[in-house]
Amino acid sequence: MPGLKHPSPPFGGQPFLIAVATGAVKGYSVVQVIGRNPDIAGTAEDIWEEGGVLVWPSVAAVISTVSDDPADDVGGTGALTVYYEGLDTNYLPISETVIMTGATPALTLQSFLRVNYSRVVLVGSAGANVGTIRGSVGGNVQTHMQPLDGTTHKTQYTLAAGARGWLIDSRTWQGKDSPMDGGFWRRPLGESWYRKSHLLTYRIQTDAPGFFTDGFPEKTDVKMTAIRDGAGAAISVVGSYTILIKDY
Repeated sequence: MPGLKHPSPPFGGQPFLIAVATGAVKGYSVVQVIGRNPDIAGTAEDIWEEGGVLVWPSVAAVISTVSDDPADDVGGTGALTVYYEGLDTNYLPISETVIMTGATPALTLQSFLRVNYSRVVLVGSAGANVGTIRGSVGGNVQTHMQPLDGTTHKTQYTLAAGARGWLIDSRTWQGKDSPMDGGFWRRPLGESWYRKSHLLTYRIQTDAPGFFTDGFPEKTDVKMTAIRDGAGAAISVVGSYTILIKDY
């Protein structure tokens, strides 16, 4: 694998990826991403809870966080704070926690060009977010947390400046007897989207191994999509993948 050297022998007898995940190998990390789209039909959509196709920010801006339930408010019974991880205008990692204010937008202090992850941190007596919580940048939703999930399930992710990634695996599941075509896509900075794999399913889980010789560079956007292949009712689709990252 160009640019990647496996330790030999494995640290403590562990396989390389496990050693990376446990912190035994410095300079590398493993990212595991999972997303769900509950309503895939005859038009291709990204695999994430919001549905449709994510509009990626073109400029960095603050994240606006709102819930559709008043319980997700400081002093309420639901989500009290939400934590974000993402990238700034220079594609450098940033993170921030906001205090929830229900349907009134709670704004980050920092500006985010990419939002890779979010989760509820502090909660009231309900133990989780009561409503659907969305985080938006420039008016476009970037994260969507279903009630009680406590975290976002999205397959859109962006590599930081200086990082390099290798796809280890990707997989899809679907919830009805209807054929589905899933895919893993990537977009290097300044280039077009192109498809890494097809994941065809019918009542089963489909796995596709990554290709170590075909890594992707810093600032690359990645995502998974799905489309129902043929007529029938809309289907619920789950997609996930694992990326090995050489840190910046």
